[in-house]
Amino acid sequence: MNQNTFTDCSLVYVTLDTATIALSKFENCNIESLVLGNCSFYDHIMTNCNFRDVTINIDSIGRIYGLTMEDLQKFKYIFLGTIYGFAPDRFFDQIDKVFASKEWRLQKSIYLFNIGKLNTYDFVISIFKDILFYIQNNIIVKHDELVFVHSILKHLKTENHLPLFALYQGMELLISGIELLENSQYYNRTENFYELYNGCFLLFNDLLLKFSQESENLLSLNSEKTHYILEIHYEGNKVINFDEILNKFLKYNGYDESYYSELLKIKKGSIIEVISVVLISVFSLQLLLYGINGVLLQIADMTTKIQVIKSKRYKKNLLNNSIEGKQIQPEIIKNSLDLLKNKEFNKTLSSFAASLDTTKIISANLTSSTESEQS
Repeated sequence: MNQNTFTDCSLVYVTLDTATIALSKFENCNIESLVLGNCSFYDHIMTNCNFRDVTINIDSIGRIYGLTMEDLQKFKYIFLGTIYGFAPDRFFDQIDKVFASKEWRLQKSIYLFNIGKLNTYDFVISIFKDILFYIQNNIIVKHDELVFVHSILKHLKTENHLPLFALYQGMELLISGIELLENSQYYNRTENFYELYNGCFLLFNDLLLKFSQESENLLSLNSEKTHYILEIHYEGNKVINFDEILNKFLKYNGYDESYYSELLKIKKGSIIEVISVVLISVFSLQLLLYGINGVLLQIADMTTKIQVIKSKRYKKNLLNNSIEGKQIQPEIIKNSLDLLKNKEFNKTLSSFAASLDTTKIISANLTSSTESEQS
């Protein structure tokens, strides 16, 4: 039984001995009094499910996306037919090392992401690095594993949480692996990896299309230097200093200091950063958040208060244009994708992603300097 979707279902006292259940999606399900260790139960996406009196195979921990630490602590565990019961806390501290020792790298990445020890940006890059490692070391990758990876990426996209920059790097890693497979000394089947790449290509273009449509009024920005006031309201453990991140991003992209942002003040309560910005910084903030977190920030009143001449060359149908090799994008997007090969730039993105992982952006508001002074 493969590739099914279960939503708002109850699975109670079901006998699954010797069954094979794979590549399915469980959402808002109640799973109770089940032994999942005497069957093949793997490569699933399970979100917002409730577990009670469930016994699971230890091997399954890294092959189910969405199991939180709270879920894992509820399970009893079985291995090679022997039930060991509930796991002690030290078990969860060691399981990623067990996965690593067995070269189960993909399972390790999924496990660490599930329990919140890996942010989304690093997670997506990590799973492609795992696949490349398998190819390089002639570790056979089953077709189901690649389908599972694609399912995870599609799920992240559906949740508006698939980072554009991370997916692009993943595709680059995948292509390098496919090129290796052209050499007969490597054993994995090339067509399975092409299938994953093609799926990623479509996801990437969907992401790019959405970003460009949502940011349509910010497409012609390079010469615009009027300053506006951007207020970013968020909850988090510490001040992020968005101005420093934006300025570093602009510097990497070749903009001089006349385009830089300036932090004016930080308001108390939950954190509000008040920043003086030009429009390219607003676009950069959107691109950064989308690139590392998959989030499009809704900036209040931006479209009505700011009028920017739209590029006449811009075409909405980016997917068709990309396939035909005619896609036209703002230069900063192309530059940013090229910069992903820069280790220092990537380190900056990873650090920002880690900060955002513990931050909830509540709102963002953009006003003219005049309006801000009047208020």
